Amino acid sequence: MSTIAWLEKEIGPMVTAEMVITFDDQVNKLDFLERLQLVGRIQSEIAGVKEVGGTLSGATWSPDVSDLTSDQSPIRNMLPLKRAFMISMLKDNLTRQNYYEAPHDSNSTPQENWRVTARVATVSDTSYQQIMAKMKQRADDLLASAHKAQPEAVNGISTRFTGAVPLVHAAQEELLTGLFHSFLTAFCIIGVVMMILLRSIPAGLLSMVPNLFPAMLVFGGMSWIGKPVDVGAMLTASVAMGIAVDGTLHFLTWFRRAMRDGRGRFAAITVAYQRCGAAITQTAAIAGLGLLVFHLASFQPVSQFGLLMCLLLMAAWLGDLILLPSLLASPIGRFFEPRVAAQPRSSTN
Repeated sequence: MSTIAWLEKEIGPMVTAEMVITFDDQVNKLDFLERLQLVGRIQSEIAGVKEVGGTLSGATWSPDVSDLTSDQSPIRNMLPLKRAFMISMLKDNLTRQNYYEAPHDSNSTPQENWRVTARVATVSDTSYQQIMAKMKQRADDLLASAHKAQPEAVNGISTRFTGAVPLVHAAQEELLTGLFHSFLTAFCIIGVVMMILLRSIPAGLLSMVPNLFPAMLVFGGMSWIGKPVDVGAMLTASVAMGIAVDGTLHFLTWFRRAMRDGRGRFAAITVAYQRCGAAITQTAAIAGLGLLVFHLASFQPVSQFGLLMCLLLMAAWLGDLILLPSLLASPIGRFFEPRVAAQPRSSTN
């Protein structure tokens, strides 16, 4: 178990998701205590999300205002001066703790902001986007029901997220998008290079099939078992394709060289096996087993990187020595034949 996982199991979630609840004073008719009560109800709803370990808001540091309509409510029965003084002190206290923000002056936008802090797990199969969606759904459902109960008062209320969680989520999305685009770019560049080297557009495109095979097999398997693809996993795709291309080009070089010497396709495949089969196997075994050691690391991204690289290298080995020879032996293997094959050399006495 990693250190972060142990801390979250023994102490609690370590990442904060900040929800900001905004009241538009121009259309919202709730007073300060009623807004505080509504924020407390939203906090309780957010706390019910499975991935949320704890919540804090202005209601946490305030007197109990859960039932302002009751005649037995202590706050409702306060003298007006005492109640105004208490609200003023409460506003100052919550403002210092950054759980409440009132309009700064008469020229600013007449909006009141309340903050609700939720603790979410760092090590979780649920993405931050899904967690935030669950929290927002619960808050929006509560606001919708409150609006039905008080349609004239509960208006102009909106929710949004700030803090570390949306920042990390945005960074992850940007990294994943960039890595995916780099993978596509590498695929296109390598495909063009293969077309030039093989002097054939169909052969260049077909030669990319065993190069894509590792990523399709491993990432397709991850999708099948429901394993999310994160930044650490996406880093391995381009690396695996680069190693697979090396073996593919090595095998095709010996295959085409044997065909230029006058051998048939099946004989040329045998020659390619004899010349580079052992080298491709040794490369996959050394690199794969060497990277598999990192799977023992306590840091989850490094551990996942080591395991995926080992699986991708084994898949690349299958693609170069099983899939590629199968393509060469099939009818489409004719696209890989050299345009001009040399005649067998005649022996002279």
